Amino acid sequence: MHVVLVELVKDLLAKHKLCDHCLGRQFASLGTGIDNGFRGMILRSTVLLDAHGIIKDESDASQDGKITGARTLLTGQGGQLQPLATKLLAHLNLPLPAPDVLARAKARDTMAPWDWDGCELCGGVFSKQVQSKLVQLAREQSTGIEFKSLLVGSRFSTSVVEKEEEMRVECGLKWGEAIKSHFNRFVGSELSQALDKPVDFKNPDVVFIFAIENKDSAGVEIQINPLFIYGKYRKIARGIPQTHWPHRACGGAGCEECNYTGKQYMESVEEYISKPVLDATGGSGVRFHGAGREDIDARMLGEGRPFVIEVLCGKKRTVDYEALTAAINDFAKDKVEVSGLRPSTNEEMQDLKENAPDTTKKYKALCTLEHPIDDATLGMLKAKLEGTTLHQQTPTRVLHRRANKTRLKKVLAVSWERVENPLEIVFIIEAMGGTYIKELISSDEGRTQPSISGLAGQKIVCKELDVLEVNH
Repeated sequence: MHVVLVELVKDLLAKHKLCDHCLGRQFASLGTGIDNGFRGMILRSTVLLDAHGIIKDESDASQDGKITGARTLLTGQGGQLQPLATKLLAHLNLPLPAPDVLARAKARDTMAPWDWDGCELCGGVFSKQVQSKLVQLAREQSTGIEFKSLLVGSRFSTSVVEKEEEMRVECGLKWGEAIKSHFNRFVGSELSQALDKPVDFKNPDVVFIFAIENKDSAGVEIQINPLFIYGKYRKIARGIPQTHWPHRACGGAGCEECNYTGKQYMESVEEYISKPVLDATGGSGVRFHGAGREDIDARMLGEGRPFVIEVLCGKKRTVDYEALTAAINDFAKDKVEVSGLRPSTNEEMQDLKENAPDTTKKYKALCTLEHPIDDATLGMLKAKLEGTTLHQQTPTRVLHRRANKTRLKKVLAVSWERVENPLEIVFIIEAMGGTYIKELISSDEGRTQPSISGLAGQKIVCKELDVLEVNH
């Protein structure tokens, strides 16, 4: 070891009482593939051997002061002692410390990191006894929670962090690792082995967060990460919103007008899906994420609209998706149907939401006419609208909840079907996601340009709207 580093370690041990874990952590960036505990053991043993060399060299009178310092390193701060130091003291016929200190040193006469519980930084948190307690505490707290991977986090008192920083400044140390990082890795490894679950740094099922005050005061809380389920839903009844709407008048608090339910609408696609999902997973709640949304009075037909449901604090992660599909479809019979349920991820959920405006959708709109429309006019509408970019100012019907701005949306295809009533017609429209189809038809008093009503020269209103396809 470089002489400067030896002197640094000597100075550190002469001033501070540190276990091997906290000693090694101060030099964490020196050397690779070495655990901090073993690094500390190597450093401590090296300076003890160096102290032995100084004591043996008694022929040099100038060493007298160093001999005293070497004896301090051998006997340790506050009575701390390693087996190697005990043997050196006996070999050199130097005074031995108290019997209880010798007994403790003899008991751990092994080449393993020293986890002395008198460490002034960790207070013995890295001792085998404390680690066993923490692992047992985590095991008890996680009873009844199903998980396949884990991660460990921690919170240490500010005083520990400040004391370590002051020590590093005092001794000129610049290679250290934070106590939290070492603790998380050390305990994570112990917990992973004890529970037979792998550590996952990216997407763990659960995170054990230890709150450390000292070795006798430690708690753990378990953060259960969300469970994501992908699927497609069909809404086969009108008048149902996609998600839960708080009652406007009371803000969801509950009032006489909403019969104290707190709901603007008594049912939603989200609620029909979420109840069976919560029953199957033991979750505390859900967040519903759809690839766009249809109007409340519109049906969602065809293969359905993609969605991801995010289950919060789910205690069961193994889901029978066929049984869950059957449970949802039975619970929401004749109103909502789901299909294609499978495991999903946060990344897929984010992609679903972010790319919703880039999807294309096909709609079927039953419209009322002021007077019958001829084939020539229909052909003109097709020619004028297909491939055209609409300028759609926020519709008046949603101005209360959406920003008033102009959106550019492209119409991809227009066709039609005649019905028995000559004052009705069905338009089949394919357009970009987020296109206001009702306003494309009615013009919304000119807020959408061009529009079917404007081009046809008559007032045309969408009576019923169905979404036939969502191409995500």
